[in-house]
Amino acid sequence: MYRRAVELYPTSATGRARLAVALDAAGRRDEARREAREALKLHELTPHADKKLPDELRGPLERLAPPRNEAP
Repeated sequence: MYRRAVELYPTSATGRARLAVALDAAGRRDEARREAREALKLHELTPHADKKLPDELRGPLERLAPPRNEAP
């Protein structure tokens, strides 16, 4: 379901964040990390407050995919 949402709305930070969390729960860590990084990037790029990630999604993503200069 989340994968299809990302296919339909590839610039949705929330959609990618939910996919990342689901992938992580399924043990697909590398894919989850990629989606988390993309979601965080989209979060930072959007000027629209209503398109920003809510804190309850952003926190887990930051733990899943820390900035590349930090340990994974």
